[in-house]
Amino acid sequence: MDPEDVLRDPPLLHVDGGTGQPVGWYVEPDVLRHLRAALPERAKTAETGAGTSTVFFAACGFEHLAIAPDAALFARIAAWCGERGIGLERVQFVAERSEWFLPRTRTADLDLFLVDGRHGFPTPFLDWFYGAERLKVGGLCAIDDTQILTGRILADFLHTDRHWSDGVEIGKTAIFRKVDRDVHGDEWHAQEFVRRRSGRGGRLSRWLSRTWRRGTAGRRPAAAGAAARASQR
Repeated sequence: MDPEDVLRDPPLLHVDGGTGQPVGWYVEPDVLRHLRAALPERAKTAETGAGTSTVFFAACGFEHLAIAPDAALFARIAAWCGERGIGLERVQFVAERSEWFLPRTRTADLDLFLVDGRHGFPTPFLDWFYGAERLKVGGLCAIDDTQILTGRILADFLHTDRHWSDGVEIGKTAIFRKVDRDVHGDEWHAQEFVRRRSGRGGRLSRWLSRTWRRGTAGRRPAAAGAAARASQR
């Protein structure tokens, strides 16, 4: 099956938690086309989460690793691919939470790492942290669902970080290229995203100041004074 056929009629591989009906939650087709064009023919790829992207990468013939705590989802993917002649010989399924699996896997030299698993804090950050270590220099990291706050923060950070380049956003997905081997070695003051939002006059400082003032409103003067003195130590 041609990879384009997967995108023309994406499979409904997920299950709606409220209705129990099959649904399709997937990376947008234009993103997958972009990634395919940017990757080598026999790319080595990995993702947190699974679905249409997994099927697409398999159809491309990539050596692919999909990590999601959902064995039933993997069974549906295998059945769908089997019915359409998409080989899974180069695909590995890991039915485990990504934050438990990624720290211990020996997978390395990836051409692509796609962050599209659980979106609650802090999972996307942990996926990126460990996934970035598995990428080769020059490899791509894609952050899906930037309309969700966790994905948005991560993408905004990478747009400013000196270890990543070529930041491009297609729909709700942000894609970056790794340009240094050590992407996690900087302290906060060397990270523009953190530095500009920290310290006196920074956004975080102003937010903390407003929060503190609201918290001390209505207190007895002595208590407020003691709190202020304590905050200055």
